[in-house]
Amino acid sequence: MSWDTTHINNKLRVSSMPYLYDIAEGNVLNHSPIRIFAQNSTQTTNLVAISQLGTLIDYPSVAVAAKVSVKATLSSDSSAGNRERTVKITGLEASFDEIYDNVTLSGATAIKSALNFIRVFEAEVMTAGNLNGNKGKISVTSTDTASDYLQINAQQNVSLVGRYTVPRGKTLYITNLDFSEASNKGASVSLWTKASTSGIWKIKRVYSIYQSHVNVALLMPYAVSEKYDVELRAQAVTDASNISASIIGWSET
Repeated sequence: MSWDTTHINNKLRVSSMPYLYDIAEGNVLNHSPIRIFAQNSTQTTNLVAISQLGTLIDYPSVAVAAKVSVKATLSSDSSAGNRERTVKITGLEASFDEIYDNVTLSGATAIKSALNFIRVFEAEVMTAGNLNGNKGKISVTSTDTASDYLQINAQQNVSLVGRYTVPRGKTLYITNLDFSEASNKGASVSLWTKASTSGIWKIKRVYSIYQSHVNVALLMPYAVSEKYDVELRAQAVTDASNISASIIGWSET
């Protein structure tokens, strides 16, 4: 008789440590923690993804992987400057495998990535001069600048965008959803998914908040299959609502 059991370091998992803690410490083979953070201080009455862009988020085509462009604000934002110098782009390549590309900035001049992407879901400042990060906005767009993918706001050093695409051969398990509204304006906040190669967006969770915070711990983790897009969205009752949100969970091969 064979048993489907969980092992850690080639031993049967018998642990007083919570399972998610073991994943966070890297003790569970083929499991990785997933943390997605989003924020928009000017969320509008339109239903859009929660991000610093504040609008509907553009997605690269899944049909043809393409380079992205990265640019900063000032000419001094470069490899020898005292502010942000390099930015790491995280996304997926044509086979839906996760890739990373480090781009050296050249101020307000757009620099193309070396790698081709079908999805981009995070940008972060990796190196900086003595000012320790970005003092102005950093934009990640299509190379023709027609599509906006990500934005890093001043002094944040990382994009805060409520989206993710599950890589090939993996499943995302969502354990916690977190939303807050801090402007006395109220909002409807929600979780959406769709197949990235076809299909339409479908709402999976929705909550109403007003000058409050809601943390939803899912007793049964919500599973999202490979090659699915995930978005955190909000629709404010009144324009300029300040919304923050997060997804916590793990991915598993």
